[in-house]
Amino acid sequence: MCLSDIRAMQNADPDIKTALNWVAHAQRPSRRKLQGASQCLRKLWTVFNHLSIIDGLLCHSVCCPLTSKPVVQIVVPSALISDILFQLHGAPASAHFSSERVWERARQFCYWPSMYRDIKEWCEQCKACQTRRSPVPAQRAPMGGSLSVRPFERVAMDILELPATSKGNRYVLVVEDYFTKFVNLYPLPNQSAQTVAHCLFEDYVLLHGIPETLHSDQGRQFEAEVVQTLCCFLNIKKTRTTPYHPQSDGMVERFNRTLIDQLAKTLLTYGGEWDEYVKHVAFAYNTTTHSSTRFTPFFLTHGREARVPADVLLRSRALDSQLSVSHAEFVSSLLTKLNSAFSSARMHSEAAHDRQKLYHDVGLRHRPYDVGAMVWLHNPVESRMKLAPHWTGPYKIVQVMDSCGELGLTYRIVNPFDAGKRAQVVHYNRVRPYTLPVSSLSQIRTPSDVQDSQSESIPLGSEVSGEAKSVLCLTRSVRLRSLSQVLVRLGEFVDLLVI
Repeated sequence: MCLSDIRAMQNADPDIKTALNWVAHAQRPSRRKLQGASQCLRKLWTVFNHLSIIDGLLCHSVCCPLTSKPVVQIVVPSALISDILFQLHGAPASAHFSSERVWERARQFCYWPSMYRDIKEWCEQCKACQTRRSPVPAQRAPMGGSLSVRPFERVAMDILELPATSKGNRYVLVVEDYFTKFVNLYPLPNQSAQTVAHCLFEDYVLLHGIPETLHSDQGRQFEAEVVQTLCCFLNIKKTRTTPYHPQSDGMVERFNRTLIDQLAKTLLTYGGEWDEYVKHVAFAYNTTTHSSTRFTPFFLTHGREARVPADVLLRSRALDSQLSVSHAEFVSSLLTKLNSAFSSARMHSEAAHDRQKLYHDVGLRHRPYDVGAMVWLHNPVESRMKLAPHWTGPYKIVQVMDSCGELGLTYRIVNPFDAGKRAQVVHYNRVRPYTLPVSSLSQIRTPSDVQDSQSESIPLGSEVSGEAKSVLCLTRSVRLRSLSQVLVRLGEFVDLLVI
């Protein structure tokens, strides 16, 4: 669609045509003359001072709150609104993101009076979005974490398994920068350490440079020697989450849920296989405003906003004045712009982190453990078995670890009864106090102690039957070899008492 098409559609729209006449004559009618006018025309009357005609098009101008620069928006005729909404939300390169993200993207180049309400209703009524709407969120753990202060200072990576495609891809390597929130997605046929290391270097490092810190979970592919060697060779600090606690890497885990949702919505709309659209989802995510930084990841990474398909549809960039500048002037302007953006992004990220932590920790009681404390350990894998105990132990805390500057979130524990087992690093949410006093542990006899001792005499009351007494005499005379035999004898004795 070219500008002449949009110009013709504006002239065919009665409300916009009326507003064009107002602006052309530089005269706004009195409010009394708006009786019987539509809501759209009334809104255009309200923003009259922000309207202008550029190249025959009615445009709306606002000041960007982040850059303090004017933003020219084409006033979209009603006949074109549905196409714009589809391009902003339902197209493959838009990936069905939320109404807030769609609104932030739309206001960069277009305007119509009921835009925010229409975008919200369009997204709420989207069938693909409704089928993927999340249920009530599960209970969350106390929030920790540290903030990155510059691009690619710290990046996170994770592997997401998806159904196998005809191209042989079954996994997605997700790499996301903590500061800019810029994400890269790489379909992989397998998750071997060699494949991950090759993709990380060839596709990510050679594109963005070497990150200072690389954070991941404890997957074998990330902890393998080849990945550790790559990090050592490139002088990358390697950190990892605690086992069975994905919240330790909440940013990439949250994106994984977003990726699954957006792929599911896109496949529901267009069909095909997920590896055909994974790059589209990454592009849509990177070119929409992130709620934490208030900038798009693309802008914080490249110093400019990306042209998106909706831009091409309206050709809004043709309205921008193109001034020729030297390379030195461009670099100077870019540095000033990026420094301001980075400072603002850091401020907004800190505010968002504090706000999230405030709401996240409401009602949670966090009582850190001391070194030497005895605790139970929760094992999610074993607890899935119906008759298996949910907690094992006791374990002894031997170190309170520093987790991103916060103490009391992660601990190093050992099994005091099995010196051969390695120490484990676990999160606070996976342990609970061991209720038995530590002093009582020495009074618990082990099977070997029972094997070397005879069962003690048990006094009998007059109410015990003669048959029960004979069983008890038998237990006195027999040398028991294990604790299980004692339990069996006691069980037989109780059965006789019941009879």
